[in-house]
Amino acid sequence: MNHPRIQIAGVRDLKEALMLSFSGADHIGFPLGPGISEEELNEGEVAAIASKLPKCATPVLITYLNTALEVQALADKVGMTRIQLHGEIPPAEVEKLKKNEKLYLIKSIVIGKFSPDEIVFKYDPFVDAFITDTYDHASNRSGATGVTHDWGESHRVVKMTKKPVILAGGLRAENVALAIAAVQPAGVDAHTGLEDENGRKDELLVQEFIKNAKQAFSELPSNG
Repeated sequence: MNHPRIQIAGVRDLKEALMLSFSGADHIGFPLGPGISEEELNEGEVAAIASKLPKCATPVLITYLNTALEVQALADKVGMTRIQLHGEIPPAEVEKLKKNEKLYLIKSIVIGKFSPDEIVFKYDPFVDAFITDTYDHASNRSGATGVTHDWGESHRVVKMTKKPVILAGGLRAENVALAIAAVQPAGVDAHTGLEDENGRKDELLVQEFIKNAKQAFSELPSNG
C-alpha cells in the first residue's frame, strides 16, 4: 500500500460493484463461504463480477476458511489474489499460503475478542497487512457488525507493526474522519454503514464516505 486505501465490502450485483469502483473505492470486498453472516452472492456470481471490475478497483476475497488448501481453492475459483483472512486460521496455514507469492494476505484482528499483541506476534511474518474490526458481543459476530471499537487499540496495532493496518468496524461517512485522525491507519473499510434499508449501498453515502476519508488521510502528518 503506497497510498491510503479505501475498501468497501459487500455488493449485491455488478451494477453496485461498478458504482463503488467509479465512486473511488480502491478495493471491493466479497464475503464468501462458511462463517459469513450473510452471503450476498455465490461463488459463480462473485467470480463474474470480479472479472468485470475496472483496473482501478481490486477485488478482495473475505473468508473465514481456516486451511491453506481451502482458502487457495476458493481464491482460484473466484479469480482473486488479495485475500482477507477473517477466521481463526492457524499461523502455520497462513505460512503455507504465503508460499504462493502472487497472494496478498490480510489478517483480521478482531478487537474485543482476541489480544491484538498476540495476533500481530503470530501472524506478522506471514501476512502483508492487518485489518482491525469489531467483535459484537450481542450478536457474537466478528465482522459486518456496524459497531465501532476502541480506536486506541487499533492505533496501538499501527504502532506495533510495520505492516499496513486497515481500520474497519462501524465506519460511516460521519465518523470516518475522526477514526482516521485517531488511528492513522493505512486504509479504511466500510460495509453496513453505507447501506440503505434494503441492504444495498447508497451511492450518496458511498461518495461522502470516500470524500471524507480522502480528506482525512491528506491531513495526517505522514501524508501532509
